Amino acid sequence: MQTGQDGRWLVVKLERGEEVLSSLQAALEERGITAGLVLSGIGALEGLELGWFDPEGGEYVRRRFEGSHELLALQGSVTLRADPPLHLHATVSGSDYAAIGGHLFDGRVSVLAEIGIQHLEGLRMTRRKNPTTGLNELAVEPR
Repeated sequence: MQTGQDGRWLVVKLERGEEVLSSLQAALEERGITAGLVLSGIGALEGLELGWFDPEGGEYVRRRFEGSHELLALQGSVTLRADPPLHLHATVSGSDYAAIGGHLFDGRVSVLAEIGIQHLEGLRMTRRKNPTTGLNELAVEPR
């Protein structure tokens, strides 16, 4: 993993074999970044587990995708002192060029991943369980 910071932007380059969620969390903790909303990434991933939230069933329906997939878009939010600390959505494409996407539960870098995160200094972001949806939803407060 390579990281660099320019003002409020953290750039993370992940290498082949690195796990996306744990590697990003480590980079954020190393820099003391606890809140971020603009997160963008491209690259290639394998061993993906994506999820779709079923509002009727009140839980995520998960599916694994093996083989290398082009990472077309990675987006999400950072709330490190919350559960989950990283809320990421990924859109990927395989050799058939068909795009699939959902909540990213798991994935390793198959070639590389380039990710930018704009951290927020004036806000405190956490997650609180919404009794209606059953989800730990974003809660934003001034610092």
